[in-house]
Amino acid sequence: MSTGIDLNKLAGIEFLLTEQEFDQAFIRTRITDGYKEALREVLVDGKPVKVIAEHFGLHKNALTRNAKTVRNQHLAYNYASAASHDDLEVTIADIDFTISEEEFNNAFDRTRITDSYKAAIKEIVVDGVPLKMVATATGLHKQALARNTKAVRRQFLKNTATPEDWLTTTVSLPQHMQDAIIEVKRLEYKERLKLAASSVSDRKQ
Repeated sequence: MSTGIDLNKLAGIEFLLTEQEFDQAFIRTRITDGYKEALREVLVDGKPVKVIAEHFGLHKNALTRNAKTVRNQHLAYNYASAASHDDLEVTIADIDFTISEEEFNNAFDRTRITDSYKAAIKEIVVDGVPLKMVATATGLHKQALARNTKAVRRQFLKNTATPEDWLTTTVSLPQHMQDAIIEVKRLEYKERLKLAASSVSDRKQ
């Protein structure tokens, strides 16, 4: 089934996977086990491809290509299994993409994140500074910073997927009409999220 998203372009973005996500994705590929541990260090531990290729005696281009294949499998599985726009938002928000300062402020102001995180998250999502580096410099807990950074990116996606000319209103309708309207909104919202994902894949990392 076509998602309308260029997963190959998204897979080229250097985002990390959890151990479980890596194992689930790797097993769906045809990559030989000789690459598995090297790919794990690149995709889970975040180590540079060049360093790992030299350490394992592997060709750098082949390791890069296989890392992209594993990421592609991870994305394909998650998009295919996304049952709702919430699932899709979470999947896209996992990707390390940057946004403008205005987009950041609009997103941050709609979250419940305390101002103590604002400057740090801005460095990550606007300036593109690696999360680990920001966490070390600010003394903030890495996992909490990652969680809040993801929340800002997710809010940005919500902002992007909701047209500016849409209105919020309260009306009384029969159940079948409410169900029809909700379904239209759900489908439209999910399509706009897919467009947002395509935009994310074009953003400079």
